[in-house]
Amino acid sequence: MRCFVLLSLLAGAAAAAYCVDGARLSQPLRSVGAQSTAGTARLLYDYVEPQRSQVLDLLFKPNFGAAFQHLKVEMGGDAQISCGAEPSAMRTANRSEDNFARGYEHWLMAEAKKRNPQIALLGLVFAWPAWIDTSGKGSPYVGKHL
Repeated sequence: MRCFVLLSLLAGAAAAAYCVDGARLSQPLRSVGAQSTAGTARLLYDYVEPQRSQVLDLLFKPNFGAAFQHLKVEMGGDAQISCGAEPSAMRTANRSEDNFARGYEHWLMAEAKKRNPQIALLGLVFAWPAWIDTSGKGSPYVGKHL
């Protein structure tokens, strides 16, 4: 049996050990989901076919590979994050200019849905386009009590 230790960078968080029993490798992985942030999907987007489709199948196809049930992606805001800037689908308040084909996170969600129409999709926001900020101070939440 092999065990892996997951360490947390959060203060006071305990390490968790996860064990894999080699005698039970024939059992399907019953995973919950994945998160794509900080440019991780960008690497997959650039894979050549058929390898890219094979990896996507392994991630999202039900009863096959990881069979993820949830996918959380970082919604781009045209801002620098840890590994580059992710483009916003809504660069202006004009809805006719929305472009959900811009970038790679929407692409990843569409590919996941093709393979598993029941997958739960979630968006994670680290930055937002400048037009959302009405305060001029870089945040739509400046001066508001949450």
